[in-house]
Amino acid sequence: MSEWWRDEANIKTTKDLAASHGLMVRSSREPREERCGIVSVSIVPSKFPRELYELACAVQKDFNTLVDAVSMDHDFLTTALSSVIKTDNFTQQVFKIYEAVRLDNQQTCRLGLHRCDYMIGLGTGAGEWAGLALRQVEINTISVSTLGLFSKLGDFHSYVHSRYYPVEPLQIPPNPCLQSLAHGLACAWEQYGKKSAQILMVVQDIERNIFDQRAVEFELWKRYKIAVVRKTLTELTCDASLGTLRELMVSGTEIAVIYYRAGYTPQDYPTEKEWGVRLLMEQSIATSCPSASYHLAGTKRIQQVLAGPGVLERFLVDPEAIQRVRSTFAGLFGLDMGPEGDTVVKMALETPERFVLKPQREGGGNNFFGEALREELTRVGGSPERESYIVMEKITPPPQLGLIAKAGSDKVIPTQVIGELGILGVYLRKEDEVILNFEGGNNLRTKPTTMNEGGVAVGVACLDSPNLIPAKEFLRYCIRNLN
Repeated sequence: MSEWWRDEANIKTTKDLAASHGLMVRSSREPREERCGIVSVSIVPSKFPRELYELACAVQKDFNTLVDAVSMDHDFLTTALSSVIKTDNFTQQVFKIYEAVRLDNQQTCRLGLHRCDYMIGLGTGAGEWAGLALRQVEINTISVSTLGLFSKLGDFHSYVHSRYYPVEPLQIPPNPCLQSLAHGLACAWEQYGKKSAQILMVVQDIERNIFDQRAVEFELWKRYKIAVVRKTLTELTCDASLGTLRELMVSGTEIAVIYYRAGYTPQDYPTEKEWGVRLLMEQSIATSCPSASYHLAGTKRIQQVLAGPGVLERFLVDPEAIQRVRSTFAGLFGLDMGPEGDTVVKMALETPERFVLKPQREGGGNNFFGEALREELTRVGGSPERESYIVMEKITPPPQLGLIAKAGSDKVIPTQVIGELGILGVYLRKEDEVILNFEGGNNLRTKPTTMNEGGVAVGVACLDSPNLIPAKEFLRYCIRNLN
């Protein structure tokens, strides 16, 4: 491999290239937009097994259908989440909103902008290639982020590759993730039927990832001439109201679609007023993305229950779809009070290096690994609080050599990395008619093997592109890397 990256001048040029492609974030939590730097980015795309990538794309439509079906099954949601809502206040609040509008839901459209995340694991059954298998980490149904940045990443990697690796093959798949996201929002807006209406983007007060959010806003205007208004939940407690026909008004502007880029963490609800305005928006005729029921369908508990024997058959009819979905499941275990939950607690405490302890949270930085898992599970293991967690088998992908550029440094140090592949799903249904159901692009986040969590937003992982190669070739490459 060429070692062009050892030259600081080359790295400076590459970082300038990243900046010129808009791969930027705010450089601090201070609300000064002019202070920014490049987002952490892999300067060489990571290799990824083509067969596993194709499976991840093929199964996305199945997961879109599954999320929608789960969100409509009141008995299933109530039973599956019954123990969680007793001990987890955040999930309880979302469930209360769901219950409050369930029998009088005025929203005729259901819009899902989902991301299914996967890692490469060792195969034990269907869906194996060269001893490798696609293993799902989680389903995200709220605030799928960084697509505005990932849509520009392929051009960046193609330039770097053509300049420094001109004779090596590069197979980066097309990645229309920004366009797919905007198309989903625009189609939901169109179904509302009023050209003067706008899209509301619910955001956090200080947002490092604002350029990604702005990319969505600018794409909506460029392609569809749809305006976006940005508001925090706190601002909406003063600015949002319902009209006589339950239309959502924000500072005098009618809203067709509510797109949540916040609301997935308790910190977004500092008072009961923020929960109140989320309920108000759910009571409106504007399409919520996600609705409270979609939000609940993406919880870790639902993911764990769906992996149980015979559960998928409740929601999916096609046997091939069921097989595709089930082939991606990792080992998932509930912590209900009783002998089965006690067995899981004992198993995880004895070998914490084999598992991940997950609360019902999104946004990165919430999970427990290793000794931290042992400490947290020891704390909650004998009480009903444990029911608000799940235990997942830890997925250990084969590492490869990565080169990560970061703001503030003109040096790149070769690092052993592993990746987490996200696939965007876009789903829109109006009453009984499915209008959209497609796979809309990818985002690959890569992190050093020394790190457990992997979020770009929390500063651990970097943006990456999958360089697709056959699974057997990928495995040989990883073996050479380890040697």
